[in-house]
Amino acid sequence: MLGDVSPVGSSARDSSGIDSALLPEQRALVLQLQQSTGKSFQDCAMELGYLPGETYKNVKTFSARGVGSGTDQDLNPLVVMMSQPDDPVARAARELRAAFGSMQNRDGTTPRRYALLALRARTENSIIAANLAVACALSGQRTLLIDANFKNPVQHGIFHRAGGHGVSQLLAKKADLDQLIQATDVEGLSLLPIGTANSITAELTDRAALATSTERASETFDAVIVDVGEADQVGIACAQGFDAVLLLVQRDVAPLGDARRIFEKLRGTGEASFGLVVID
Repeated sequence: MLGDVSPVGSSARDSSGIDSALLPEQRALVLQLQQSTGKSFQDCAMELGYLPGETYKNVKTFSARGVGSGTDQDLNPLVVMMSQPDDPVARAARELRAAFGSMQNRDGTTPRRYALLALRARTENSIIAANLAVACALSGQRTLLIDANFKNPVQHGIFHRAGGHGVSQLLAKKADLDQLIQATDVEGLSLLPIGTANSITAELTDRAALATSTERASETFDAVIVDVGEADQVGIACAQGFDAVLLLVQRDVAPLGDARRIFEKLRGTGEASFGLVVID
């Protein structure tokens, strides 16, 4: 299980980027353990079970290397597709990308715009979305990753990009899509960050507002991956209008009946394809 509380002193800060991917309550517990034990942030996160073993090893490798200049070393260690292809997250990302080939729109065309929703797995959702986008780019697809996770936006942090202008400004019609898209250090991958998410719910409740505002992206990109975050009212509104919706469910945590109810809500809003992804 891979967020915002104030660090207690400079020693509590984590430079690996893991802290930005933890839920607020998880990060608070990590900081408490770090204060009481003196261990590193990464070690405490691992001890509390917030990092899979292989991802943790990858984080340690990146921390030891330090920050380079313009190389893959600059990528957040959570982007395991680039450095740890056998990591479970990397394998899941490749399997999802391969599964895209078997999905079809009702008109027989292949979906190009995918929204990822989380049911009690919002942090895993963001990490898988990031690695899925990288997997698409590595396969030769021109890929756009959109961060629409208004409650816990992390994609700009994962890819070390400015997050001040993005989806929020697009929905508020304060900027055009082309002005907001940023290149990343991964060849073929671009990012549309969250932007300043102030009072944006009203725009999102307009049916398929995000999908409509980003529709032109299909003219430039082969794959559009949207990190929607939690499948609450705002998340479901964000997911409307895209070609396909993938719902990530944590095994033995989220009842499958809840997943069915979410799909029923989405089915009444358009003609998207649906997929259920169960994660351990």
